[in-house]
Amino acid sequence: MEKKKRQIRIPVQLKITLFISFFAFLIGGIAMVFFSSEINKEHDTRYKRNAENTALTVAGTIDVAKVAHVKNEIKSVLDTVETPVLSDDWGSPEWEAYIALFEPAINNCIDDYNDLFNSLSYVMDNNTNDIDCVYLSFIDVRTETFIYIVDSAGEDGCPPGCADVIYDQNKELLTNPSRGFPSYITNTPEYGWLVTAGSPIYQGDEVIAYAMVDITMGTIKAAQQKSILTLGLYILLSVVAIVVVSFFFFHFGLIRPIKKLTRAAKQFNSNGDDQNSAVFTNLKINTRDEIQDLTESMRDMEVDINSKIKSLTLINAELSESKQEITHMAAIVNKDGLTGVRNKIAYDTVARKLDTQIEDGEKVEFAVTMIDLNDLKIINDQKGHNAGDVALMKLSSLICGVFSHSPVFRVGGDEFVVVSKNVDYKKIDVLTKEFNYKIDQLSKDEYLHSYERISAAIGYAKYNPKTDKCVQDVFNRADEAMYARKREMKSKR
Repeated sequence: MEKKKRQIRIPVQLKITLFISFFAFLIGGIAMVFFSSEINKEHDTRYKRNAENTALTVAGTIDVAKVAHVKNEIKSVLDTVETPVLSDDWGSPEWEAYIALFEPAINNCIDDYNDLFNSLSYVMDNNTNDIDCVYLSFIDVRTETFIYIVDSAGEDGCPPGCADVIYDQNKELLTNPSRGFPSYITNTPEYGWLVTAGSPIYQGDEVIAYAMVDITMGTIKAAQQKSILTLGLYILLSVVAIVVVSFFFFHFGLIRPIKKLTRAAKQFNSNGDDQNSAVFTNLKINTRDEIQDLTESMRDMEVDINSKIKSLTLINAELSESKQEITHMAAIVNKDGLTGVRNKIAYDTVARKLDTQIEDGEKVEFAVTMIDLNDLKIINDQKGHNAGDVALMKLSSLICGVFSHSPVFRVGGDEFVVVSKNVDYKKIDVLTKEFNYKIDQLSKDEYLHSYERISAAIGYAKYNPKTDKCVQDVFNRADEAMYARKREMKSKR
């Protein structure tokens, strides 16, 4: 037999808790991502705007003539160089030699250079933003490089003539110099988070340089991460609070009433056919929802079932009485009133059952024994019917004693039939001889009245499936055997 797999039971309360937790954390996660993105966007936008405004202020207040003078001195040296050495090679001998080329040119305009440096330093020192540096630069179209003019960072900044590549996002400056440097944000190992913006410096209608501003975002990014972590903590606490509140809400509003109903149902079931059960009637559930409706329905069901059990109990009692009466009547109907053995009706019932088995092709083994009381009419005529009754009861008792494992039937006034199976069937010859011996002994007992010294003839036949089509065929052969014995007994008198 295949072993039934044990199914994992998941309580409703756990399912609801997991469901609420999942969606609470999902919504919390979405909120976290959304607000983090909005915080980043808001800070980035503000810092870009500050960088653009500062660059525009510097471009509008710087001395253009001095810018043009210093730029031209640097440009005169740059034009003599085939390829500038980029700041990527900072500190190398080649880079040092390249930067040294611009020292004479700066000395030629040292006063203007210093004035520009001081102006840029003033802006950086007096600005409320976290400015990393303010510097002036220009685009060299020939070499497609970004060239520094003045850097407010001084010795820590980029020296005049220092060159950088132009990023792809700013390549448009080569053909459209008035575009300037729209603010953009970078994050590099050397400088960290920076927002950079550049505003064009005009001399007449010509863009001669750019006022550049780098504002460090390290502090705001750290604060931003702290704000995001704080926000995440608040969201986490809110989610936990929602889960806890939901847990208790569903526990007391849903799970607890359901458990009460479950316990009540088990108790009701354990009461069996108790017609006075009041499990649901005594159950107190006031949830004012479908659970309360279900409780009311269960109460009505309990009352209805109790009523039906009471009715069924009464009916069952009546049926039991009727069954006893029927059994008693059946016993009376199937019993011979004089001898107490079974009668002709009972024999016909047994015969019909055997005939059905024979017709269905079942394998059956049985024997029919016919016994007839001799001289019953003479006893009745000479000694009276009471004496005849005694003789019949004497014979009946003898038959039942010999055929103790077989039903005995009185089928006529002086005729008895025995249907033997199993043990008596196998011993039928022995039992017949035993009967004849006891009848012979009884007929010779001088201590008995003459009508008690009975004589009876016996004959039997076994069912033969090859020749017998029904019980009556066996009965007929047994009857013939009995009459043969009767004739034999008469011939010996």
